[in-house]
Amino acid sequence: MKVTEFLSSERQTLEAGMATTRAEAPDAYTGTVRAWPHVCCREFLDWLGDGSDIPHDEFPAILRRIAGHNEVHDRGGFTPSFAADLLARWQEQHRHE
Repeated sequence: MKVTEFLSSERQTLEAGMATTRAEAPDAYTGTVRAWPHVCCREFLDWLGDGSDIPHDEFPAILRRIAGHNEVHDRGGFTPSFAADLLARWQEQHRHE
């Protein structure tokens, strides 16, 4: 799987999760608050771009660096753990290649 395909898939999953979270909330305000982690993760994916300029072999190192760096975070502090989750999913998908 290419970096572009992986990031596109992650965006779709994230958007679906955000929509579900908002739909399950009793009101718009609660939906927005509960969707906040999804918003922060989407901002991180936006920062990565479409992935076309990220070399396949360097992508895990980028995620590892962000996951392990406490000062690299978004407004809610979700980026390091999300980067670690992305790395785990990336490695799982490439384990058999």
